[in-house]
Amino acid sequence: MDPLGILLLLIIGLSVGIIAAMLGIGGGILYVPILVLGFHVDAFEATAISSFVIIFTSSSSAYQYWRQRRIDFTAAGTMVATAIPGSIIGASIVTFIAETRDYLKATFGFLLFALALRDLIRIYRKRNEPKNNSDLGFSEKEAEDNPDIVKLVDKQGVVFRYERNLKSGAAFGFLGGLIAGILGMGGGVIYVPAFSLAMGLPMHLATAASSSVVIFSSIVAVIIKSKSLTGNVLLTYGLPLATGAVVGANIGAKSARKIQSAHLKLAFSILLMIVGLRLIIA
Repeated sequence: MDPLGILLLLIIGLSVGIIAAMLGIGGGILYVPILVLGFHVDAFEATAISSFVIIFTSSSSAYQYWRQRRIDFTAAGTMVATAIPGSIIGASIVTFIAETRDYLKATFGFLLFALALRDLIRIYRKRNEPKNNSDLGFSEKEAEDNPDIVKLVDKQGVVFRYERNLKSGAAFGFLGGLIAGILGMGGGVIYVPAFSLAMGLPMHLATAASSSVVIFSSIVAVIIKSKSLTGNVLLTYGLPLATGAVVGANIGAKSARKIQSAHLKLAFSILLMIVGLRLIIA
């Protein structure tokens, strides 16, 4: 590949890395179509390259969130313990349900689209309400009265109080991993809602925890899809993208803490809508 192409891949990796780290996703929803449409890479190779790059994207963002002390390791560990087996099972049975895979993809696309639309409507209705950092959760008084409320203090002393539901999160983690394995997705668009809606984590912590889970799910994906990769393809496309993504993910994770929770939710809802439409159309 010529130097201009390598530079373009570095810029793409940087840009996608920023977005992925801020939203707690791997970035596969962006890497794959860019490689297929922009660089004419085979779709199977593109998904394998994407999974490889996501390891670096999510590792870089998770490292930054760890430095910020914004990862709930109990929640993340619970999700890994159930999501990874789910993704392995999903990837293993995909050949047996090939005839219904498109139907499942469209159905899940409609669900994501509906979820995104619901969140966008909620955000629109709350647009005139006083701005506050609702991401901080319960007050200190409420926390004292409820022993189930978890307290997390980040590096800058910001206190998050929230009621964590590990059982519900574990169930949704397995389901999310299963769907991700069947549909060939990285899982970030599934894990963030699972952390936020099912497990009860504030949005900023949900994106941080999701980044750490995506590391493991992407490693599993690379192992499963390794037959689709050749050393030449990996070196040509994977390394420049990964290099840019590492830098971008660092920037994105550092920038995320400065964004209001409502704006983070808005950005993620728009992403969910795009993913949903893509699954329906595909």
